Amino acid sequence: MPSPTTEVSKAEEESFNVEIATDFFTVGISFRVIDNPHMRRALTRYRPHMKLPTRHALATSLLDTVYTMEKDKLARLLRRQASGVFGYYNRGWSNINREGIVNYVIWSPGMRRPMMWSSGTIGSAAHTGDFMASEISRIIAEVEAVAGKVSAVVSDNAANMKKSRRLIESKHPAMVFNGCSAHAMNLLLKDVFKLELFAEILKKAVKVVTFVRASC
Repeated sequence: MPSPTTEVSKAEEESFNVEIATDFFTVGISFRVIDNPHMRRALTRYRPHMKLPTRHALATSLLDTVYTMEKDKLARLLRRQASGVFGYYNRGWSNINREGIVNYVIWSPGMRRPMMWSSGTIGSAAHTGDFMASEISRIIAEVEAVAGKVSAVVSDNAANMKKSRRLIESKHPAMVFNGCSAHAMNLLLKDVFKLELFAEILKKAVKVVTFVRASC
């Protein structure tokens, strides 16, 4: 078994902590795991003098550092795209405090998959078309500041979003604004299941699912 290395430079420590933090964030590991003595022993097995991050550091300074690094990488990727960037707005999530969450995802034909641009909590103002128009315009400005171009924006088909699209179109006439086709299908099916025949089928299906879930 090789002997543990004792010398640890400040740069090595910072780099290692960023790598650990990145693993926690990308995999979704609970921050309390870093306090587990078995985990800390495994991480420092061959570098016993390595100072590991605290749970507080993971939730604050390291989160900010990794977020900035990842956003910079995404900005460089966007600048290399030959075609325009497509933004997608998604609302309907909530955090553990039951606060509404809005996510902004971007994609370009040259990218392998859509990527998160930003996310944040929203209040009651988020239900108005004017507020969402200002928020989406802000995100467009952020993306264009680093990518130089936004070609299209996709959102859900709620009434407030339809209004926000009209407001944004007046400021960005060259952009394409669409409602999400998947959300449109969801709304269509909701209307279908309001019909008496399908409403009865849905009611029976809910009973079956409720029974199965209660039995598990």
